[in-house]
Amino acid sequence: MALGISLDQAKGLELNDNHRLLHDICLLMKGIPTLYALACIPVAISASIIMQNYYSNDYALGTNWLSVLCMGYAGYWGWVFFSQLFGHVLVNVWQVIPSIDSLGIANNYLAFVLLLILFGYNISVAQQQLARALNAIKKNLLPADEPSHTLPTPPHAPDAHAHAQKTPSDLAQRIQNLMVQQKPHLQSSITAEQFAHLLGRSTREVSAVLNQHFEQNFFEFINTYRVNDAKALLISPEHINTPITHILSMAGFNSKSAFQRFFKRITGMSPSEYRQRYGSVKKTPR
Repeated sequence: MALGISLDQAKGLELNDNHRLLHDICLLMKGIPTLYALACIPVAISASIIMQNYYSNDYALGTNWLSVLCMGYAGYWGWVFFSQLFGHVLVNVWQVIPSIDSLGIANNYLAFVLLLILFGYNISVAQQQLARALNAIKKNLLPADEPSHTLPTPPHAPDAHAHAQKTPSDLAQRIQNLMVQQKPHLQSSITAEQFAHLLGRSTREVSAVLNQHFEQNFFEFINTYRVNDAKALLISPEHINTPITHILSMAGFNSKSAFQRFFKRITGMSPSEYRQRYGSVKKTPR
């Protein structure tokens, strides 16, 4: 208003030497968010690799959704940038759309759809977290009055001097013993911090041994044990007719999609295919 520039001139429909600079500035302002969103995508993907050293389930990671969110914003801001860059061409030259306002309306609809997706995702996450909390209490995995981030102190935790004398191979053996004796992988919400607490060691030490000795991050290590338990449950006579949704919960998984994906990555087949190949259907007597 101060410069006496009309809306069409700001949008690039009526350009002259006096108004071209303003149009270029507006174009730059539209392009920066697009570049920012595109730069966020590889950061979100690399974050999943880092977070897999600390979490044992997909819902805690949230990295797949984070990548999709970055892509969604990149698409939306890219469309806004495209409208600013080629809007006058589409209207005046190609005459594909009747007016530049049509692109603005489309931008508003895209923003509204993106907002609905975010809202729906927040509701679904809240419902999943509530269901997991109730399921954990029901199974007595965690006392109802105990915070989910605490675990009982392991008996005879070694002191600092004992830590210094322990070698990575000793810690690796302790990790294997812990997995066999206490089966912490059956707790679906176990984190690397809680796992290290059971060993009486720091998270950094445990993560280093998992990566160096077992050649796996925490996420892969825990879920490998879960898959092995699931394989045994799927073909055991006692659970040959147990639904797969119950099997994955018994093995420590809390997501069917994560269970299916990780099970197929290790075995090369789906849980139902594995049961069909290696198990025998238990016949119910008439």
